[in-house]
Amino acid sequence: MLAIVEMHAERINICVYRSKCKRYPILLRCEGMNKRRLLTSFKFALEGLIYAFKTQRNLQIHITIGFLVILVAFLLKVSLPEIIILLLTITLVIVCEIVNTAIELSLDVINGEKYHPLVKIIKDVVAASVLLSSINAVIVGSIIFVRYIGKIISKPR
Repeated sequence: MLAIVEMHAERINICVYRSKCKRYPILLRCEGMNKRRLLTSFKFALEGLIYAFKTQRNLQIHITIGFLVILVAFLLKVSLPEIIILLLTITLVIVCEIVNTAIELSLDVINGEKYHPLVKIIKDVVAASVLLSSINAVIVGSIIFVRYIGKIISKPR
C-alpha cells in the first residue's frame, strides 16, 4: 500500500507517494492543487518557440530550409509517405536545435561568464546532435529527391 505524505514547496502542494522501496518517492500533484490549463501550457511552449526563432540564427536557417524542402516536395509531387518522412526528418533537426538552445542557455545561466572546459564539452556534444540530425536530413532528402529530379531531367523534350 502507498503512504501519502503531503509537503509544501514554493506554495505548490506536492504529494509524495512512497512505495515499499522508500528510497525513490514518486512525486505527483495533489488533488485540489491549482492546475495550469492546457492552453496556458501551449502558450508557454509557443513563447519558447518564438523566442528561439527570434534569437537563434541557426534555427531560422533550419526552419527556412525545412519550408523550402516541403515546398519543393509538393512541386515535384512527392508521395505522401515520403513527405511524412521529410516532415519527421525536418522536425528532428528543429527539435535538436531547440534542445541545443535550451541546454546552452541553461549552462550560461549556471556558469555565468566563466569559461569551464566541461561546459564547452557539453555544448559541443549537444551541438553534435544538431549536426548529426542535419546530416541525416540531407541524406534523407537526397534519397527522396534524386528520383524525382531524375525523372524531370530524363524527360524527352
